[in-house]
Amino acid sequence: MEEVRLYELRHAEAVSQAEVAGRLDVTQGAVSKLEHADDVRVSTLRQYLDALGARLELVAVFDEDGRRVPRQLGKADDQPPA
Repeated sequence: MEEVRLYELRHAEAVSQAEVAGRLDVTQGAVSKLEHADDVRVSTLRQYLDALGARLELVAVFDEDGRRVPRQLGKADDQPPA
């Protein structure tokens, strides 16, 4: 998969920084800073993606046996049963 920057995702959804800021209850400047950051917290990324109407999923990959363990990150009540 090709890496996609956060602002590219936002542009693809035709959402402005001001709209995302309003959905997150932060300033537009905070959204800009997040979109250009090299390192963000997983919880912050999840909130940003939620504001775009997406959810964050992670996959743990075990190279020795090729096992892939997906994990959805979201609100506790959004989690599927284990």
